Amino acid sequence: MTKSEQLEKLKKEMETANLPLMESNLVFGEGNIDSPVVFIGEAPGFNENEQRRPFVGRAGQLLNELIKARRCLYYKHSQTPPARQPGPPPRRN
Repeated sequence: MTKSEQLEKLKKEMETANLPLMESNLVFGEGNIDSPVVFIGEAPGFNENEQRRPFVGRAGQLLNELIKARRCLYYKHSQTPPARQPGPPPRRN
């Protein structure tokens, strides 16, 4: 069974299960299932609940803008900076 088939099976199981979601709809993930990055929301907001899609409200729009601007991604360089010689101690007046 492929990953896509497994997710579809899980989604169907969750939709037919008697989960205590109260007045909320099930908002299942979407997008590239092989992505190395996954964003998980705490709970669906009003817009997500109405559309049954993740990150479609105001916070989702902000998240999309931050991703496009690459402001929320953390980059780490694997190179170690060259060692530097310590200078004289700073002056204190």
